[in-house]
Amino acid sequence: MTKKLAIVMAAGKGTRMKSELPKVLVPALGRPIIDYVLDALETSGIDHTVVVVGYRADDVKAALASRRNISFVLQEEQRGTGHAVMCAREALAGHSGPVLVVTGDSPMLQPSSVRALFDEFARRPTACLMGTAHKENPYGLGRVVRDANGEFLRIVEEKDASRSEE
Repeated sequence: MTKKLAIVMAAGKGTRMKSELPKVLVPALGRPIIDYVLDALETSGIDHTVVVVGYRADDVKAALASRRNISFVLQEEQRGTGHAVMCAREALAGHSGPVLVVTGDSPMLQPSSVRALFDEFARRPTACLMGTAHKENPYGLGRVVRDANGEFLRIVEEKDASRSEE
């Protein structure tokens, strides 16, 4: 059976959250928001999670020290989502199965959504799975840019988005 892996992007600052804490450690209902993401991944059957850390990496690692089946990679300079995934490349060496990419600051991630993505992979294998959401008003969020056929092109942070990507 092929292992299911996830990459959790957890390298960013909490600037939009007006916090000195790394954004994934900002508490929600008394727990760091990354806990909810990792719980959803574990419940959905992910075998191993690679957490990409950067800003205050040691604090994020310490907060997650009791977690099983995770490893960390360092994104020394935060240069966006694509770069964060590239930083995990070495940690994925030798893996040939599906990889799910999620942000560490998405506490509403549901195990059913993760399972649905892996079910889609089983029906139509691709090189990588990436969960996205469609929002009527994506204010404050990055953008997944697709071509005319709906195929993934790139991820653009809101501040870098063109008018057509808003």
